[in-house]
Amino acid sequence: QALANLRRFSLISHGSDRATLQIHRIVQDVLSDTLTSEQQRDWARQAVLLVNAVFPEVAFEAWTDCERYLPQAQHCATLIDDFQLTLQEGALLLERLGFYCSQRALFTEAARYLTQALSLYEDHLGTNSIEAAEALSSLALLYAQEARYQEAEELQQRALKLREQLCGPDDPLTVES
Repeated sequence: QALANLRRFSLISHGSDRATLQIHRIVQDVLSDTLTSEQQRDWARQAVLLVNAVFPEVAFEAWTDCERYLPQAQHCATLIDDFQLTLQEGALLLERLGFYCSQRALFTEAARYLTQALSLYEDHLGTNSIEAAEALSSLALLYAQEARYQEAEELQQRALKLREQLCGPDDPLTVES
């Protein structure tokens, strides 16, 4: 009954898939304005954790699901930036978002998300983590796609050095670099 009343006044609507609800932008703004900055930060954190949990690993077969969650993932990138969230899950979401964008030839967006992911990994886990090496490698692959070979090589060299240090010279991840 509550949902019916909200729909009657166009405060919410069904998404195109009929399985999701969309809240009118004015309602979102009013709700946001009633929260303290700490509450907003908590909700932003929860949103990032939730979207990270549902945004799939990027593979061609999952592109439909990636596209479905793309607006939410992009908004989470903004939330991570606005609230300076340093969640490892946020970095993982940004890395997958960046990889998806690179697969869809959205190179500018991909670079922004992958750079943001790398920064979060380095802030959260330090510059010597396997996750940072993965982000470096993803960013290097993106730069290679854009024919930015010098930058790609520098990033891939950093990733290789990290992987050798953390995994050893014969590990498959090291060999990949």
